[in-house]
Amino acid sequence: MKKINFRKTLFAAVLLFQLNAIAAFGQTVVKGSVKDNTGKPISGVVVTDGAHFNTTDAQGNYVLNTDPTRYPMVYISTPAAYELPSKEGIADGFYQYLDAGKSENQCDFVLT
Repeated sequence: MKKINFRKTLFAAVLLFQLNAIAAFGQTVVKGSVKDNTGKPISGVVVTDGAHFNTTDAQGNYVLNTDPTRYPMVYISTPAAYELPSKEGIADGFYQYLDAGKSENQCDFVLT
């Protein structure tokens, strides 16, 4: 019967734990703004990745921490006084994909 090397087993377990911890905390910061089609900032717009959310401030800016490997895009809810831009009658521009290779993503939205 083969002996189990305790040190090698412990090393492998610690290494696996560290790799899982790094993957679990693969956070990305998403920053951006929501403005109308004239450039005026819109406050109070909900920005979400599907699990986490934030709202825009008085200058129309937001910051959201997310994990783009689990939540690959951010999107907004449209306030009652605004409409989403559309292409051929279909709403467009209310979501953006994130780049998981970046530690910070910039996602700006425009409403009409």
